[in-house]
Amino acid sequence: EDHYSNSAAKGTQKGKSKAKMRLTIGKKGGNGKFYSYETRMRGNSKETKNFLAKMAIDDILGEDFLKEAASDNSRYEWELPFPTDSHVEAYLGGLLWNLQTY
Repeated sequence: EDHYSNSAAKGTQKGKSKAKMRLTIGKKGGNGKFYSYETRMRGNSKETKNFLAKMAIDDILGEDFLKEAASDNSRYEWELPFPTDSHVEAYLGGLLWNLQTY
């Protein structure tokens, strides 16, 4: 479970806002892992969320993950380099059939 939260406090230096955003992943005190990242607001909230997500990916999966994901060499030979048509109803029907048969 991930959660973004905002906090804002008026700064004492030159009247600037010291608004911050925090990303938490997992439950604190739970059996699983818990991660928390915080940063000052960067532009708008979407930019700040993207920055926090990059921080989490770097920390959890490592910088090599991002480099590999960005390279064209990360494709498998059976992957298509373009989107294909989809049939959502057929996919969901197959998914329900699989769930019912287990």
